Amino acid sequence: MLVALALVLGVAIFLFFSRFFSRALPDYAVNIAAAFLGSVITIIVTAVLLQAQSASELSKEKSIGVFNSKVQMYSDFLEFLNQITIDGEIDDEELLRFRSWAFRMSLVAGFIATRVINLFVMQLVVARHYRWSCTTEENREKWLGWFAETYPEAEVEFVDAFPLEWTTVGDLVMTLRADLGEVSASEDKEVENTRELIQDMIMYT
Repeated sequence: MLVALALVLGVAIFLFFSRFFSRALPDYAVNIAAAFLGSVITIIVTAVLLQAQSASELSKEKSIGVFNSKVQMYSDFLEFLNQITIDGEIDDEELLRFRSWAFRMSLVAGFIATRVINLFVMQLVVARHYRWSCTTEENREKWLGWFAETYPEAEVEFVDAFPLEWTTVGDLVMTLRADLGEVSASEDKEVENTRELIQDMIMYT
């Protein structure tokens, strides 16, 4: 908006002074007019630059604030998740706390991270465990039914009796890392190794 206003004002000043300079005027009048025109142009350019700088700084401060909030919130959540995985049991109180964490993190998380968080929490609610191998046959059927109802266009694929659509703790952690910008497309092998390491840590705790 300010840039457009500056352009319009600049064109108007140019047209005005074009008519002004077309007349026979004393040298001092021309010098005064030229100095005034230069000052106006300088003010316009400075105003445009200052507004652009202010917008850039505001955007940067906002991004830094969101990032810091993410780091703090994700760190607190992972600490809570670590406490849950120690005993391996998920009770009703912990489920309520998981739901609370999901709502809180959705305020700062990106779309993909929010979706993975919600998937993880819902499978806890339905299957009553974060590890597929520890779920009962009844709860597995409940989760498969919930998944089919929620995502009718998708089909659950199994590899070695493990559903690929199941969100593991390793998947969740890597998604949060990616949401913080710590994972890039060139780190696919590192991502896979880290995920396997997390799964191994959980398996033997």
